[in-house]
Amino acid sequence: MPGMPGHITESTSKFDGRKTLAMEPAWLYNTTSLKLGLYKDSTLPKDKVILTAVAVGAHAISPGKSLKFNIDNETVALKTHQQLTHIKTTAGTHGYVRSHEGAHARSYNASSKDYLVDITFIKRILKAENVAVRLDFRNSYAEGIFSHDGISLARPAFNNFMKKL
Repeated sequence: MPGMPGHITESTSKFDGRKTLAMEPAWLYNTTSLKLGLYKDSTLPKDKVILTAVAVGAHAISPGKSLKFNIDNETVALKTHQQLTHIKTTAGTHGYVRSHEGAHARSYNASSKDYLVDITFIKRILKAENVAVRLDFRNSYAEGIFSHDGISLARPAFNNFMKKL
């Protein structure tokens, strides 16, 4: 379903014929603050994808090598070329459910940066036994576990994305 963590959308531009494959950011295990998404279009080199790191809240994500993966006890730091953090605010909702009790979803902020990575890196983290992820902010960090399968989690969504490439 569009908008759900891990949902994959395929499209072709009527304007220029660009083909796009996009995965909604999906949760890492053992956290409610960090998601990873993937994006590929026909203008990118064949061996590259864009990995997006999304943190819940308004955070200044560090520049440079701010996204780190511990892959079976080897640390790999990915570098972003974005200096500024993209911060998106999602409005809350108010309404009523069938029982006529008030229903409410709070508004929230999400901070993100993109990282251009080789497809071989994505294959590597999918094959690894233990993968932990950390996203560095200016004064703190968020972290979670990639190497876990479940509904709305990143690893099964990454597997589905790679099957569609």
